[in-house]
Amino acid sequence: MLNETKQRRIAALKTASSKKKQEAQEKTEKAIEKLIKSKNKLSFANIAHEAGVSIQYLYKYPEIKQRIQYLREQQNTECKIDSKITRSEKSSQAIIQLLKNRVKSLELERKNQAREIEVLTGQLYELHGIQRLADRLKAENADLKQKLKKYQNHEQSSSLLNAPHQKSENESKLQESNSNKIKSELDNLAIKINSTLAKLIIEVPFEVVMEAINALKEALINKKVRNPNGFLVSAIKNYWIPNQNYQQKIKDNAFDEWYELAMSKNIVHAAKKLGGVQYVLDCDDKWVLFENMLVEYPLEKLKAD
Repeated sequence: MLNETKQRRIAALKTASSKKKQEAQEKTEKAIEKLIKSKNKLSFANIAHEAGVSIQYLYKYPEIKQRIQYLREQQNTECKIDSKITRSEKSSQAIIQLLKNRVKSLELERKNQAREIEVLTGQLYELHGIQRLADRLKAENADLKQKLKKYQNHEQSSSLLNAPHQKSENESKLQESNSNKIKSELDNLAIKINSTLAKLIIEVPFEVVMEAINALKEALINKKVRNPNGFLVSAIKNYWIPNQNYQQKIKDNAFDEWYELAMSKNIVHAAKKLGGVQYVLDCDDKWVLFENMLVEYPLEKLKAD
């Protein structure tokens, strides 16, 4: 069961990564086409602005980075060619040389396009493999659901013939604690529990529900979610999990909020990270662990003061 869950998570991560990469490529290509039509400069800054993404986002994908660099060089070359032709109308030899350079540029473009096709072909093959894996997992999941349903029907029939099974006190307390945790998380997210959501929460393990809630939290941080209830239902059904750096993002956001309040109250004057550990400079000009300062000055206390 753990191995199947792990495979589902791997498949989900790969699908999400591929989707993000495809979206980046589509945004970039549309931005490039628009800039070319308007005869604007093909720079990383212009393309990022037109596509509505950051420059770091474009550098994140090697294929996109290489394509922009190539197009930028090509545009610069074409501008130089046009300028040289204008200045060298009396020199046929110069024109011939420029045409040769153009041929070399086109040949380079052809080679780059061939490499891009090769990369895309590999990605397509990988996607086919992921799809086959997803189909197999879906079939296995359907089979497990059918077996679970038979088992539940059998248990229900047995309970009609025998005295009802009484849960131990520890089991009842654990179940109540898990329910309270889920309810508290959903209240914080302003999620109303409808019949569909309530049924899913009962049917799946507690850990699956919490992972799905964390996936929703991550989505709310990174983008606007139009239908949080629908997102959570899909996340539970499909065993979605947040990215590995999700917890670090939560910690960073918590530190940013605390640091801003502490600065405004002259409790700290600066901050730095050493080896992944967060330090702050207190009013005595001493570098102190952020965790130690958080004990002395909790966020709730700073908000209340």
